[in-house]
Amino acid sequence: IPILLNYPRINLNHLEEEINHAIKEIGEFSKADRLAIFDYDIKNGFAYYSYEWCAKGIESKKEDLAKIPLKEFASWIEILQKGNPINIPNADNLEINSPIRQLLASGKVISLLAIPLMDQNECIGVIGLESVNKPHYFTTIEQDILEIFAKLLVNVKNRISNELKIKESEIKYREITENMSDMVWTMNLDFSVSFCSSSIIKIFGYSS
Repeated sequence: IPILLNYPRINLNHLEEEINHAIKEIGEFSKADRLAIFDYDIKNGFAYYSYEWCAKGIESKKEDLAKIPLKEFASWIEILQKGNPINIPNADNLEINSPIRQLLASGKVISLLAIPLMDQNECIGVIGLESVNKPHYFTTIEQDILEIFAKLLVNVKNRISNELKIKESEIKYREITENMSDMVWTMNLDFSVSFCSSSIIKIFGYSS
C-alpha cells in the first residue's frame, strides 16, 4: 500500500485526512467491511472510537461506540496488552458464553483481526479489521500491513506528544526569561538572533 511508505513523513497539520485516507486504502485492500481504531485511556478506564472506515452499505458504529468502559474489553485487553493480535475468522465458532463472542455480537461483527497499538510495553489502543456480512479469514499479509500501520500510528502519536512538550517548554522558558532582569538571548547556527528577553529590549531598544 503506497501510503504506508509516506507515513513517516506525514504532515501533522493534515493528520486526520491522512489517517482517513490510509484506513480506506487498507480496508479496501483487505476487502473488509469496516476498519476501526480505538484509543485507550487506561487511567480513566475508557476506550474512545477515534477513527472508522466503512465499506459501501456498511453501518457506522462510531457514534454508538464513541466512548466505552474498558471493562467491556476486559476479555481481549489481556491478550492485546501482551502485544498479541486477535484473529477470529468466524465468531459463531466461539463458545456461546465467550465474552469476546458477546462483544463482537454487540457490534454485529462476524470476523475480526485486531492489532494492539503498543507504545513500548503499554497497549494504548487497538486497530481492527471487521467483516459483518459473512465470515472472512484475514491473511498474514493483511495482518502484517495492519501491524506496520499500528506502529506508524504510535510513532505519530509520540511525535505529537513530543512536539507538545517542546512547545510547553518554550512557553515556560519565555515566561521565565520575560520576568528576569538578566539579559538572555538565543542564536541560530548562522548567528542570527532567534530570541531575546525583554530586559535586552528595555536596555538597548531592540526587539526579537
